[in-house]
Amino acid sequence: MPRTGQWDYYVRTSLSREIKYALYPLLRKELDGKSEVEAVNFLLHFIQDGFEYQTDGEQFGYERPLFGDETFFYPYTDCEDRAILLSILSADLLGLEAVLVEYDNHLSTANRFNGEVSGAYFQLDDGKYFCCDPTYIGAGVGESMPGYAEKSAKIIRL
Repeated sequence: MPRTGQWDYYVRTSLSREIKYALYPLLRKELDGKSEVEAVNFLLHFIQDGFEYQTDGEQFGYERPLFGDETFFYPYTDCEDRAILLSILSADLLGLEAVLVEYDNHLSTANRFNGEVSGAYFQLDDGKYFCCDPTYIGAGVGESMPGYAEKSAKIIRL
């Protein structure tokens, strides 16, 4: 995995105009009328089910994080690719703040919601950020991947 200081660069790069033009109207239509939690759950399942998982070692033979656009080009994604994409989509489409959650050999996302949410979260000085793991297949807002809830994590503000 890259050094911690590099993760925000992948998120800040966002998505190209072409991908936003093709994808965002479709996603906005699906998200319309949903609560923040329902909308993030939709985005989680879109990423969990829409992209096939494979580690970078299996796909490239070395560690190679993907920029948001690249997730639509390469046949496989891993945890950091999915976390980067969810961070971009939740900010752009829902206006939600996200942080990246870095564990030893795993990267996930946590979002700060405007309303009441239940589940696993990280308390930061500006509020609660609820676990949103796009690699944990079937998981929704507030669910941590088994085995990681007890581990220490580094929070990366975006």
